[in-house]
Amino acid sequence: MFKPERTPLSDHTMLVMGSDRMARLISSRRFAAFDGRILVTGFACMGDLLNSHEGTGVLSAVDSSSNLLRTMFNLREICPANNRDCTVLRPTPPIRIEFREGLLDSEGNLLFGSAGFRLPTIWIHRGHGGYDENGDIGISAGLDADRMLSTELVSDAIRACGGMMLLAILPVCTSKPSARILRRNRRVAMVEGNDMTFISCTQSEDRLLGLDQLRELMYTPRWYSMVLHYLGFTAGD
Repeated sequence: MFKPERTPLSDHTMLVMGSDRMARLISSRRFAAFDGRILVTGFACMGDLLNSHEGTGVLSAVDSSSNLLRTMFNLREICPANNRDCTVLRPTPPIRIEFREGLLDSEGNLLFGSAGFRLPTIWIHRGHGGYDENGDIGISAGLDADRMLSTELVSDAIRACGGMMLLAILPVCTSKPSARILRRNRRVAMVEGNDMTFISCTQSEDRLLGLDQLRELMYTPRWYSMVLHYLGFTAGD
């Protein structure tokens, strides 16, 4: 029976996913900046993804991350801080998926720096990692590794963009240095990319399949109840 290689989620992700930190995030003002979009870069459309042998893990990551997002949105809608009179709900946005073939727009500019572009709530980049032409750590523009983009420049574009990103997923080679850069960005809450060296295509798929650990964490007996506790619910609520 096939079993994917299980790489643990990063310590930083586990910290943010802690019930106390998660409750603070859900009840914070910046939560309203999450627009519900899951952006997949590396594939032009769903048909492109479904017909690629490199897309299996992406579908699993979309399922895992949408489950996380749906749970957080449900908690937000019943959060006392969000509904102080306990009657009027402030609806969260619908979860939807968007595809882009790469991180550059039609004019060759960084997608995150394009006029009017808003940060997705979840970003899954199916590409490659390595170093750009200046020797700086980077990620590929798309599924092919023909052009590497400096992660610092990508992070700068994200910082200047509207909205907030809950989770960035980088199943690419040498992803750990890129993840460290993005974790310093206040516009990004969590980043998954924990490899220091080359990883194979199969390992990239495994990293995406491993996102099901988010679901497992949320389904632990005490996680949901503790989040409710920190959100201000009492035993009688």
